[in-house]
Amino acid sequence: MSMLSPEIVMQELSPLFPSIYSALDFGAGKAKEFFEKQENSEGKNIDLYLAPHLVRYHALNFLKRNGQDAREYTELSLDNIPFNGIHINHGCYQIKILKSNKGDLPVPGHSKTRREYYDQRFIDFGNGEPSDLKLILLWNVDMFYGLGILSLAFPKSGGITRESVTAHWHCKIPEKMLYGKYMITDKITVEEILDLPIEKIDIDKTGTDFGE
Repeated sequence: MSMLSPEIVMQELSPLFPSIYSALDFGAGKAKEFFEKQENSEGKNIDLYLAPHLVRYHALNFLKRNGQDAREYTELSLDNIPFNGIHINHGCYQIKILKSNKGDLPVPGHSKTRREYYDQRFIDFGNGEPSDLKLILLWNVDMFYGLGILSLAFPKSGGITRESVTAHWHCKIPEKMLYGKYMITDKITVEEILDLPIEKIDIDKTGTDFGE
């Protein structure tokens, strides 16, 4: 079985990344704004359980409001799933957008749906390309709840424990792909995505990601 390389996958998904980045950046900003108002009025700090929900809520609404142009050019479609989860379909790819667990893939835990999504130990690539590839785009934040690194993972397996989570690959998305400056005729190299460390900055100490 030949492995679909991360540079090929990112090349094909590159039209999506600016819209996703803008949506998550907008969501993180709205979450920060919400807690700053709460802090001023009630003296409360960022609620690490509520904040990811707010990011997803505002990011999803951003994509729904501003995603029409993206859909015209990228065949982007959004599934309706609980807890403001973000699940994108694009050609042969499915992409879940999840908050990272200190830079790593979150543990599926007891979620049967999440475990089944991660399970890609045996994939028939046929003529070299899968008919249905399930990916996870991970986001994190810094200590001020500003959007941090985005990365893309091709999960292999995942169960209840941290040790059960494996990936075929997990790579940082190059910044030039996030800001709308990347041209489809450009090329990215293996070194650009594999040699860039995925930041471990993440103020969520719970190790839990709610919703899909």
